[in-house]
Amino acid sequence: MPDKPDFRKPAAVEDIKDDRLGRKSFVKHLAEAIRRYNGGKSLTVGLHGPWGSGKSTLLNFVAQELKSDNIVVGRFNPWNFSDNDRLLSSYFRFFAGLLKHKENGKQLKTAASWIDGLAELAEPAGNIADLLSLPISLIPGGGAAIEGGKAVAKMLKARAAKLSDVEHLKAEISKVLRESNKRFVIIIDDLDRLPQHEIRQVFQLLKASADFDNVVYLVAFERGIVSKALDKFAEGEGERYLEKVINIPFNLPQMTTRQIRRLVIEDLNEYTERQREYDWNNKRLQAIIEGLTPYFTTLRLIDMLTNLLIIMEEMVKDDVDFTDHFGLTMLQVLEPRVHEFIGKNQRLFVDTTENRLLRDKDADKTERAEIEMAFKELQFVSQEKAIDALSEIFPKVKRLFDSGSNEFGERTWYIEQRACADYELFSRYFRFEVDEVDLSAKDVAALVAATQDRDALKRLFVEAKGNTERIHRMLERLGDMGSPILPANQIANIFYVLFEVVDDLPEVQGIADIFYGPVNEAVNSMFTILRKMPTQAERAKVVCDALREMPRSLALVTTLVERGTAQQRKYSQEQPLFAAEDAPEIRTLAGAVTEARFTDHSIFDYPRGVSELYSWFRLAPERSSDVVRGLTNGDDCLFMRFVGMFVNLRLGASFRPTPMDLKTLAAIWPMEDIGARLARIEAAAEGEPANGARRLHALWQEQMNLINPPDVEDKADDAEVPEGWAVVTDDTVDDGQESTGTRHAWTGDFEELPIVEGS
Repeated sequence: MPDKPDFRKPAAVEDIKDDRLGRKSFVKHLAEAIRRYNGGKSLTVGLHGPWGSGKSTLLNFVAQELKSDNIVVGRFNPWNFSDNDRLLSSYFRFFAGLLKHKENGKQLKTAASWIDGLAELAEPAGNIADLLSLPISLIPGGGAAIEGGKAVAKMLKARAAKLSDVEHLKAEISKVLRESNKRFVIIIDDLDRLPQHEIRQVFQLLKASADFDNVVYLVAFERGIVSKALDKFAEGEGERYLEKVINIPFNLPQMTTRQIRRLVIEDLNEYTERQREYDWNNKRLQAIIEGLTPYFTTLRLIDMLTNLLIIMEEMVKDDVDFTDHFGLTMLQVLEPRVHEFIGKNQRLFVDTTENRLLRDKDADKTERAEIEMAFKELQFVSQEKAIDALSEIFPKVKRLFDSGSNEFGERTWYIEQRACADYELFSRYFRFEVDEVDLSAKDVAALVAATQDRDALKRLFVEAKGNTERIHRMLERLGDMGSPILPANQIANIFYVLFEVVDDLPEVQGIADIFYGPVNEAVNSMFTILRKMPTQAERAKVVCDALREMPRSLALVTTLVERGTAQQRKYSQEQPLFAAEDAPEIRTLAGAVTEARFTDHSIFDYPRGVSELYSWFRLAPERSSDVVRGLTNGDDCLFMRFVGMFVNLRLGASFRPTPMDLKTLAAIWPMEDIGARLARIEAAAEGEPANGARRLHALWQEQMNLINPPDVEDKADDAEVPEGWAVVTDDTVDDGQESTGTRHAWTGDFEELPIVEGS
């Protein structure tokens, strides 16, 4: 593969040999005009062109062409000295530096010392007009710009007396420059990037402050921006004032459509050399280039396109379709707002099987209107050309704007990594996150192949076990597959492996587990796969077959089944995942998985054992109660292990543990029976079993006492109150009426506060 090319540097081209736009003739004529100028006064040449059109490059070429013994070229960048107090003094020091060159004679060096004096005088002034004692009327907007003009003028008059008359000094400097037999060319670039008030200051410098004889100023800027900036200070006469300052205006030669197309294709050819396996000779790419290339009217836009392609090539590698990638990148450069809109609205551009089947009859009309509204933001590209380009990338756009089009081929698009294939591939063109945790095209191909072999698929998860983000991507991609990409037997393999491995995957801590934990990620992938299956009966069969294999992950079983068989919301238009007649069988099979774990006692060692018990009680309330009571009736140790599972739990959104969850226990046994049995075990057992029963019994008794604290309104003030509690009096306001009431408040250690539901 050829070496990766260098980025197009944002800096201007230095050497005229590297000219890509055929401007050598223009440069020679401009340089010759400056060289032949024999007038004594200062001359200002303006080079006008839009941003990115190559003004800086042209200045470099002119400077190179002007190099000779009697022409001194210097560059002054106002960006470096663009505050009120330093612009003029900095320019004087810069110009003095040119005169101090060792090859210059004594007279020029003397003039340099005089100019240094002007710089010293200018340092505290802060206003060019005051420094030179110019009539304020000559400076557009000058009177409004000077605050305390009389006080400043008095200060300047005192300072100017020390160096004699400033105007006389300028005249002496100009005389030396005329007699030096040298021409001084000062290049000033990027003027149109300055704030408006600083643009005005530079033009004051050119017009009045530094108008030395034998000096040519070559100034490059976008005329419209500078004219508008001067409007503010010249009472709307910015263009007229500009004509007074610029003696010779030149408009930068515009690139032709043919030049633009040639430059874009030249850069694209470098790109294609590194992607030789791709079919670049396709009609979609030709249509996109023909439609969008004419809008790349500046070199800066072309260089931006090239740089974006180079840097994003490292991100996407072979994980995108290059025609789609190239077209979207062209839009990103030309119309960044519209490109951002596309990236945020995948539903408008991606036509999946699912959303086509469930579409409302008026959806096409609504979505077309949304796109048309967004495309009113287009600044350069016509709406017609933008739609044409996007139609080559997104067949859905072609269908929305061309009723005769009905192109659809999701399976092929997916294999080709097209942006229109699905939401995941679409997002790849906008987020560019194909890195070590993401899945490349080769990774996805390996994942698809592994769905044919359970052991191979399981091995991929084992290898990625320590990489949470990569596992997240794998689960996402599995969800993207499903029908029609995979046949039913491979979907069954996915379900089997997920049930096997999900408990071993790294957990996400805190509340994030609700959204990004492996169980919830796996369930979301399963739901996505099931939704792609055409019928409810096929979905039910896949799930029932998987449950009959007694899956390893109780958490995944119960979460999938509880969410999948939940009653449909009243206003939901989405079809239920399973038919109503299939839901009971699915719930029964899921309950059987948990029952088997309780029967062999393995649920007590399961990390999420209590949570799965709760799910079992919800899925099969009668069956779960019968099984638990039947198995524990003759086994005191098993009974205590069961009760112990409900001790020190965090219920709901509470961050503090509940000492004992009596509410759930009461759904299985009457509370009195639990207390009586714990007391009997405590009395009959010895050693650790007796101690365990004693602790459980005491905790049970304590929680029973706290469920209903004494009603202080019905008892005397000296009524007995449980230890750690006290009766307090509160003043409350209800509907504007003040009242006094009493309640129980915990007065013990905060960390020991017993929390029970209902207390």
